[in-house]
Amino acid sequence: MKTIFTSILLFGVLLFSAQNVQDTITLKRALVEKEGISYYVYDKSETCLFTKLNTTSQKEEIMLVCYGDLYEAYLATDKKKIEKITLRNVLKNIDNPKKFEEIISLSDF
Repeated sequence: MKTIFTSILLFGVLLFSAQNVQDTITLKRALVEKEGISYYVYDKSETCLFTKLNTTSQKEEIMLVCYGDLYEAYLATDKKKIEKITLRNVLKNIDNPKKFEEIISLSDF
């Protein structure tokens, strides 16, 4: 009984900790439109992750390839159009939030 209680308590602490991490990680996000397609660039410490907006599902699909022209368009974006957003809010817009979070945790974010 004591082991079960300890396990449940530990799980709760880990879950709370993971949620706090999502609130403390802040990314810069900018919309870049190219050839009628909407892309989002997520930036933290000059490391970028690109997503493409799926117009059917209205969710962002992770792009595992960095395109130089998209990055240049991001750099040319007016600073007023770049917003700061928490990881928790980003994950609401992503079609595969676990994969997005894994990429962030494995990269130099």
